[in-house]
Amino acid sequence: MSKFPPNPKYHKISLSTLFLLLSILFPIIIPVNSSEETNLIVRSEEEVSSAFREVLKAEKSGANVSQLIEELNKALSLLSEIKANLANGNREEAAKLADNLITMTNNIKAEALTLKNSAQTHHNNIVASSLAISAIGTPIFILTMIIIWRRFKRHYEHKITSKMKS
Repeated sequence: MSKFPPNPKYHKISLSTLFLLLSILFPIIIPVNSSEETNLIVRSEEEVSSAFREVLKAEKSGANVSQLIEELNKALSLLSEIKANLANGNREEAAKLADNLITMTNNIKAEALTLKNSAQTHHNNIVASSLAISAIGTPIFILTMIIIWRRFKRHYEHKITSKMKS
């Protein structure tokens, strides 16, 4: 039994990662007639891989990337459509889809970078707040303890001296 509770965010990432790896490692066998078609597929796969890496960086910095994962899944579907169109000889449609894919992945990368920077800023703010609270709280705690000790000490000394006099 795992000591961590299941997290659906990681399931989405795992499925996306699996699908991405499968689409890159085991591409659909397409009878390629020209290097232009090969370049189109390679460029499209590189764009999706690049977007995935940026989303992964954003996720590692603590950003909520669930929306970007959905966008990546759409990009992967578009990549599959590009490959299918090339397999069917629809080069013009594949080129249009590739342009859409590049636009989509550029938007994903930009949003991932924004989320990553936002998460890092949030983390830095939390650290700065913790340090400020510690810097203020520690002396206050020490002073409070000194004051309490002195009062206890006076009370105890007064009690002892009053018993000695009686």
